[in-house]
Amino acid sequence: MKRILLLALVLGISPAISQAAVLDATTSLNLLANPIPLAGGTQNVTANGSGVYDFADRNGDGTTGDAVAPGGLSLGGFALTTDDSTAIKLSLNGGSITGNSGIAGISTYRNLGGSAVGGATGAVTITNAGNLALGVINTARRSTSTSSPGAPNTVGSITIGEVASRVGDVRVDALYAANYNTADSANGYTYNKTSGGNVTIYGSGDVLVKDSVGTYGNIVTWSHGAQSGLITVSHDGGFAAAGLLATAGGVYGTTGKAKGASFNGDANLDGADGDFYVAGDVLFAQVRLTYGDPNGNITITGYRNVTIGGKIETYHASSQYTDNNAGSLIVTAAGNIVLDGAIDMHVSNASAVAGTLDLAAGGTITLNDLNLALLKQAKLGAATSHINGVLSGFAGDNDPRLRTYLGGTVIYDPSVQTDPLLQGQSYSLLDFGGNPTGFLVPIPEPATLALLAIGGMGLLSARRRRRR
Repeated sequence: MKRILLLALVLGISPAISQAAVLDATTSLNLLANPIPLAGGTQNVTANGSGVYDFADRNGDGTTGDAVAPGGLSLGGFALTTDDSTAIKLSLNGGSITGNSGIAGISTYRNLGGSAVGGATGAVTITNAGNLALGVINTARRSTSTSSPGAPNTVGSITIGEVASRVGDVRVDALYAANYNTADSANGYTYNKTSGGNVTIYGSGDVLVKDSVGTYGNIVTWSHGAQSGLITVSHDGGFAAAGLLATAGGVYGTTGKAKGASFNGDANLDGADGDFYVAGDVLFAQVRLTYGDPNGNITITGYRNVTIGGKIETYHASSQYTDNNAGSLIVTAAGNIVLDGAIDMHVSNASAVAGTLDLAAGGTITLNDLNLALLKQAKLGAATSHINGVLSGFAGDNDPRLRTYLGGTVIYDPSVQTDPLLQGQSYSLLDFGGNPTGFLVPIPEPATLALLAIGGMGLLSARRRRRR
């Protein structure tokens, strides 16, 4: 019979803590021992025969006939943890799960020190649940080993909900399913071959990676030795996080790649209900100089507005093979798209394919700096797009790397440009079909804007006089 530990992670808890602050045994998991642990103590909970901590099988006898209301699981200031590679599986009978922000809510994390082998971490799976409001969910592994690990270990994946049984709203401080090797982070991630775990969320409401006071957290699936984990978020609402960190390495005898990510905020197909917001970086690059598979793409769809505040990296640093392709960023938004950071989708092998920036917005597209030498193509699918920072690598009329919708206009700011081609000149741009129907034009000078404003006021005044 599998067991996990209920570990007190906060200090100063009175021995007289109420049972509800730990686990409500009438509507939650069955406790094998005293249901009121002392501060710093531990509690065992039991699983059914399939290893699932199941509310419908609260006594762990392998049957699912135990009468239980979907009252949910209240962790309070405690955490569900394992100290080995045992997985944590929760089936909540439709109830919600809550726990204090600022601590590890559910963790299979292992710090292996200098050991290179035997370091798998368990997966975390939450199904048949209502809403989630927790601290950190962590399945990461960490090592400082500088010796060969032999066979790769495993980082447990994090799965919340299922396609056929979605959870409700999700709020977690952060999600960590990464493989860290701090001994070699500065020079190529040589010393282990373990990939990051996947993070998968199927929800019916918002997915917010932030703590209870509003500080955003990261989703981290990177690997210092192999492939980063895949991130999949399918829900119906808004998404927010501090960053999406899935950088990949690769060592001799393994292949490294960033698997990519998929975000869909309109799983119910009833129209976009929320915004997509990442305050910081989106990092899905393969940084190892040798070996590697093609990177995966990042797709974002089903949201009203999409904003990424930091840099975006999907580049592939390996020059070993001709298919060491970079990933693309593909975004569709009902409203506006804003990308505030630098964008790098380059490749190191001359025969590999750089990434494409593929944006489609019902409103406007706004970019900061855009270097066309660091990607295959920038497809700006909006009637009007703005490049507020430096536009680099532009080759003039009909440059095939900068394209617009049919008849679309891209506006740039000459005051920040160093390229002599971009000192106030206008150019034709190719549309997605390869026809010269688009335009690259400078932002109007302040005097021109003033004249346009005066002209507009004059037209309005003339209309009013005619009406009288």
